[in-house]
Amino acid sequence: MKENNETRFKHKGKKVVDINNKIVEASDKYLHKVDIDSKWSKLKIEKKEELNFYETINNLKGDSLPVSAFLDKKQG
Repeated sequence: MKENNETRFKHKGKKVVDINNKIVEASDKYLHKVDIDSKWSKLKIEKKEELNFYETINNLKGDSLPVSAFLDKKQG
């Protein structure tokens, strides 16, 4: 990840690269291995033909919504 920081942020200067590297070092102590049952890889997901507004947003498909779909939604 540190190599990636160098590549991504070198144009912003050494200080930005160093800050991101410190974040990588600090986050390392919070990582832990999670064992996942192999049955999960065979999970079947049923797709609904039509998603409601919030399902569309949650599935990262908001670009497919027309602007009019947002008109009756409250902000905040």
